[in-house]
Amino acid sequence: MTAFTQAQATDILRALGFRIRTTAEYRQAVEVFQGGYRLGPELGNDRVDGIVGPHTTAALARSEATRRAGGSTASAHFSYGEFTCKCGGKHDGCRRIVVLGALIDALEALRAKHYPGGLVVTSGYRCVAHNTSVGGAARSQHLYGAAADVAQVAKTSQVKALGRFSGIGYKGSTGKVQHVDVRHVSPANTTGSTTASPALWQYS
Repeated sequence: MTAFTQAQATDILRALGFRIRTTAEYRQAVEVFQGGYRLGPELGNDRVDGIVGPHTTAALARSEATRRAGGSTASAHFSYGEFTCKCGGKHDGCRRIVVLGALIDALEALRAKHYPGGLVVTSGYRCVAHNTSVGGAARSQHLYGAAADVAQVAKTSQVKALGRFSGIGYKGSTGKVQHVDVRHVSPANTTGSTTASPALWQYS
């Protein structure tokens, strides 16, 4: 398959929800797309280089086709747009979408086990300014595309048993999980947590 031009790839990435205003943002968007892509075998597991060659072109084409058909664009049940920063792009430094593939994989496992009716991401990526405005931690995993807030359905013990998350936050009054993250693969695992020994904390 002939590789897309930068203009063609930019059009698709923007349609998927990415913010692209500069060449640097274009490359960042391509890297995030590549790292999160789970729709098919086009990219394999480690093809994250920020370059739109034939493999990435095929993946972009598949994502765009499923978007137009009303389907998910990143994996079987999740779209890139679900992880968009809630600031709406009002902050200049916001990248709009950042999500790690390991988070998508873990969310698919969580959905399959405990969310038969579907799992909605209520908060994914947060830019620095938005994270500050909502009182997020200075090294919040949301900043790195490594975290998601979800509806309170599964209990802490159930989520921990999946062995996919290294950070789990739960509501104190219900014991049900409302935050999950994969800090073990993020750039800021300040707690040294693993999926076998995740960081656990309680929300009031």
